[in-house]
This record gives sequence, C-alpha cells and structure tokens, in this order.
Amino acid sequence: MEKVTKAYLTAMSAIWMGYGSYCFFRPRVLEDFCGLKVGESHESTIPEIKAMYGGLQFAVGLQAFTTLLDGGKDLSSLLGTLRTFVFLFFGLGLSRAVAIIQQGKSQMPRVSLKVLTQGLEVLLPEFYNQNATWIFEIPGGILAYYLWKLEQNKISS
Repeated sequence: MEKVTKAYLTAMSAIWMGYGSYCFFRPRVLEDFCGLKVGESHESTIPEIKAMYGGLQFAVGLQAFTTLLDGGKDLSSLLGTLRTFVFLFFGLGLSRAVAIIQQGKSQMPRVSLKVLTQGLEVLLPEFYNQNATWIFEIPGGILAYYLWKLEQNKISS
C-alpha cells in the first residue's frame, strides 16, 4: 500500500468514525452544523439521525480502518474500499450539487470560523451543502479515484 493511500485511509477512518460517533451521541448537533430540524418532531427522527449520521458513517470509517490495519496485504479488499469511497463521495457530492441547483442556490462554498466555548468549529449552516460538496465530497472522490487507480496499477505491473 502506498504511503499516500495509508494517509488517506487514516484520515477517512478518523473523519468518518469521529463524525459518526459524534452524531450518534449528539444527534442534535446537526441543527448547528447544517440547520437540520432534529427536535422531537417525529418519533423516528432521532433514531434515523443516529442510524444514518451515526451508525452508517461510523461503519464507513470502520471499513477504512480495517483496510488500513490489513496494510494492503489483501489487495482486493484495498481496492474494494477505495472503490467504495469513489462511489460514496461522488454519489453524495453529485446528489448535493443537483439538489442545490434544483433549489436555485449558489454552488459557491463559504466557511466561517467561530470560536466557541467547546473549541474552534466550522459553522455556517446555510452553506453546509455547498461546503460538503466542493470542499469534502468531490475532492474526496477525485482523490479516492486516483488512489484506486494507483493501487490497481500494481496488479498490472
């Protein structure tokens, strides 16, 4: 496994497992991050947030972590994980981009740093989707695709 692939999987493990854990234990954080109305509007709201933002995202990070622990010995597992990130990131990013266009909103990302008592967080809920699309998901998909092809070329060589 290439060093850059290890770095990518390390980052993906930390980001996805960390965010997933945080959203599972504090599902109302999405009200601040992206303006999602979590509240108690329906009995399925909190379990759904915990499942999709908590459990699923943690599982994605765990996939990266277990692949990282393998150290690239199982090349098919490594390629499968990288391919999963390609589909995951492009699926999320392109769906968000289309949804933003359908809403008639600007695609331009914006970041505002506010110092909170809990530390430094990136907060600007009205641009959550633009930031997620163009700062995290599309670049993450491009990088995953590059790494997938890089590792795949080892088979051909």
